[in-house]
Amino acid sequence: MGKRAIAKRPATDNDDDHRADEQARRFKWWQLVIAGVIVPLFVALLQYVPQIRELLISDPPQFALANPITRPDSGITILPQNRAATRQRPLNVEFDGLLFANGGRLQANSKELLWHFNLINLSLPDSLLRDGVHHIRLGFAGDVLSEPLLLIFHTKPPVVEAEVLQPPGKPADRVFIGRVASTLQVPAETLSVDLLFQSDGQPMQISLPVRRVTEESTGLAYFEFETTIQGLPKISSKDPRYAEPFFAIRVTDQAGNRYYQQESYAQFMAPGDKRFGVNSLADIEMKRLAPDLRQKTTVAFRLVPRPAPVTQLANGQAAINLQVNSVTGQIKQLEWTNIPESLRVRQQITTILRDEQPLGISFANEYQDEQAPVNRNPSYRVEQAGRDGKIYSSNATKPAVTAPENSVEKPATPQRQALADTVKSRDENEIEQVVAKHKAELQFCYENARRKNPALPGGKVVVRFIITPQGSVRDAWMVASTLNNAEVEQCVVARVKRWSDFNPISPKSANMIAERIFLFGN
Repeated sequence: MGKRAIAKRPATDNDDDHRADEQARRFKWWQLVIAGVIVPLFVALLQYVPQIRELLISDPPQFALANPITRPDSGITILPQNRAATRQRPLNVEFDGLLFANGGRLQANSKELLWHFNLINLSLPDSLLRDGVHHIRLGFAGDVLSEPLLLIFHTKPPVVEAEVLQPPGKPADRVFIGRVASTLQVPAETLSVDLLFQSDGQPMQISLPVRRVTEESTGLAYFEFETTIQGLPKISSKDPRYAEPFFAIRVTDQAGNRYYQQESYAQFMAPGDKRFGVNSLADIEMKRLAPDLRQKTTVAFRLVPRPAPVTQLANGQAAINLQVNSVTGQIKQLEWTNIPESLRVRQQITTILRDEQPLGISFANEYQDEQAPVNRNPSYRVEQAGRDGKIYSSNATKPAVTAPENSVEKPATPQRQALADTVKSRDENEIEQVVAKHKAELQFCYENARRKNPALPGGKVVVRFIITPQGSVRDAWMVASTLNNAEVEQCVVARVKRWSDFNPISPKSANMIAERIFLFGN
């Protein structure tokens, strides 16, 4: 039986429409695939564009030295300079051609990513540790080492040319003036000058401001400093502290080299002017880097923020009250209270700042600025270090402006009247009456010490004390004494601190600072 032929139906317009619909459905299916898979994958890859770019371009790791001028025994600190260098891995270090695998140790306890490379205990020849220029290359294991970085070793101490001057008629004051320089003359070189005074057996450090100067004729760069210390304490020659270290000056250059000069109280307070260091910086040979090396030497500064000083105590009171008065146009007199006794060190030292720049140092509770600017009213602030390690400060204070005697008095406004109430003084007769009531108890301090030592000579003790508006003594301290007897002096000051029978005045009034001389014996 033969096969029956099937006749083909001619294509119609409906068939074409059906095929078009099927293709459209297939196209929509691929759209779903793209939207559901490819697009999220593309978005995820976008998040890693920097890493992908780094892998494709292959930027080599770049590093910098935090201390390109240093001592060979200080170690070398290395910082990353691009993303490729931020890997938590040790560094290979090539120093002057010698390779030290994993010689750069990652500092785990550091807040920033850095490495430390130390040459000590590596049994290197002296030629690799000499002063001068060295080269260092860095890289991770398996990477090409970086371009050479310049490293300078410098071990010579700074040069100091300084004087300590005693102002005429002021035996308790000293003026420091001097110049310091590094024997390695490098652009952007930094030096620090610190004065240290012994207090409670611990050195109290005061950093002096320095000014960089470059001589046009020689090109020599050095730093100038000047400061005044007032109210230095009087220590008897019989006191053990008389022969103990009292003062030191320390100059530190960028490499960490130091000049250090120390003196006892007896040496420091010897009358007359004195010099220390060299006679002149011009007598010292200064080594200057070649111009091409200067351009390659960069200094990285990593500043540690200084904690803000405390201006207000936990009880809400001011840590230090500062009063500034104009003696003349260029002379300003500063007086202040000490921090509370529980926070004080044995020998309280105060740093004085004018317009937030260190001005001088005082061992007393007063300071006289004899070179205040005459064309403006400067701002002053004082700081004291507490035994808790914190720095306490007064608020910034401007000198009280006094009107000329022949000026016309202006009508009193509420603001002007408030200022008048603040600076109003107590009646001197009332102060004298209260002091007279307490003279017997002060005399007891002397008589009690004389019973122990019948040969105790007489003398005077000058005490300055602060009277609050409520009528009590907030603080007291000895200004001067000819007794040279610590027992009597401390007893007198302690008794004055207990006084609380002055008449109360307006709460708007300021604390008043009074001073009295107490005579004992003959």
